Amino acid sequence: MDLDQINTRTEELAEKLGAQPPHAESGNVPQWSSDGIRPLLRKRQPVIVVGATFGKLSAAEKDGALASAMVILDLIKTGARRVPLAVSLSLLPAVMVVGFVAGEHGTPPWQVIAAALASYAIGRAVAHMLWFRRVVYRMDHKVAEVMGRPSVDLMLALSLRRPSHPRGVVGIITKLSVPSEAQRAKRLDAIVSAR
Repeated sequence: MDLDQINTRTEELAEKLGAQPPHAESGNVPQWSSDGIRPLLRKRQPVIVVGATFGKLSAAEKDGALASAMVILDLIKTGARRVPLAVSLSLLPAVMVVGFVAGEHGTPPWQVIAAALASYAIGRAVAHMLWFRRVVYRMDHKVAEVMGRPSVDLMLALSLRRPSHPRGVVGIITKLSVPSEAQRAKRLDAIVSAR
């Protein structure tokens, strides 16, 4: 696996995709990553950590994996500041209502604070999961638009062949945050038929 070649290819793909080219580096990627890539934002700079699995992919799969990672990094970076602020502001009235109702019923202050914080944390987690589902759908759409629908279909097929799934809390969050391959394909079909 030649990182210089990967960085050159990401620059070429980034130009096509209108995304910021990430820096590729080798490293550990979770075993459940079907494409051997872990996209990260470090100090708001996109980085793609490339694992051993990436080297086993076909050229088309590598391009699809790199394109998907770049688009998702670009979408996350774009929403990284707006989404938390919007979620926080939208949850504030609900948290205030929970606090007020708990306070009116003679609930001890520590329980009022705990209930308000729990309401906020749950609301924020749900909002982020829904936002990330939207990011995944937008990523599929953008990659299909630029690279062609077969590129997305190839990545969905690769995802179905993954050797394992994340377990525990990460598995639950992933299952709730990332639409299934069938849902993603169906959404793309709907976009194509709407045109």
